[in-house]
Amino acid sequence: MLKKRPTSPAQITTQFPGSLLKPAVKLSGPCVVALFLFASLLASAAQPAKPKGPTMAAVLAASKPGDWRGLDPENTLYVELAGGRVVIELAPAFAPRHVANVKALAREHYWDGLAIVRVQDNYVVQWADPDAEKPESARKVQHAVRTLPAEFERPLDSKLPFTRLPDGDVYAGEVGFSGGFPVARDKHTGKMWLLHGYGMVGAGRDNAPDSGGGTELYVVIGQAPRHLDRNVTLLGRVVQGIELLSALPRAAQARWAFTRNRNSGRPYAPSMSPRTCRNPSAAPWKS
Repeated sequence: MLKKRPTSPAQITTQFPGSLLKPAVKLSGPCVVALFLFASLLASAAQPAKPKGPTMAAVLAASKPGDWRGLDPENTLYVELAGGRVVIELAPAFAPRHVANVKALAREHYWDGLAIVRVQDNYVVQWADPDAEKPESARKVQHAVRTLPAEFERPLDSKLPFTRLPDGDVYAGEVGFSGGFPVARDKHTGKMWLLHGYGMVGAGRDNAPDSGGGTELYVVIGQAPRHLDRNVTLLGRVVQGIELLSALPRAAQARWAFTRNRNSGRPYAPSMSPRTCRNPSAAPWKS
């Protein structure tokens, strides 16, 4: 049973040898705190200042053309919003079937005019067909498919580039980057997988692991929801325009409230046309 703590300030008694009956010095709680703080400041001042690493601006300014790479046009997705364009780089090395299906959906203009159904602060932006569960009014899938087997992880491949981060990770044995994508590896299981980080793109699903296929896509716009690693298929990352997604209006009500425009009450559906392009200088691919 916990005892009630005293309400009066704590006292510390210090005695010299031979002074067993009367305290030589009596310090109240606030004085002790002040002394500890002063000692901490002296200790900090005695330590040499650690050199600061370069800023992001300095790293970019010092970069050379060889430090950059162009996007593969066949694995680039354009999302046209009213406020501008969002560019997504797809990851066929980690989710080949989902990437192929997303490209098929884009080529048949599946998402054009559909709604953003979720904008959750510090979490995700998600777009889909609000009527997907109504067979009579759901948008039809033509050449693509609605569901696919999950692609949560893939076999570890030493041929894939991997730059390991020195810091530890509670979700994986090793974490780092592969081709710009955040990746985890486990040498014991022989698996590697994409990580949920800021700007990562995933395929929404229901409870069953194979209930998603890319008709619902989401982008992480907040703190990395690492608990979703290997629970949802990740298939790409935003390389341009993340601020357009992060600035979309939020709602504090149920999920489907995110599809409603605050002024008109109609679905919030900016002009959305994800498409792949054939080369970097060409217009968005059209079938």
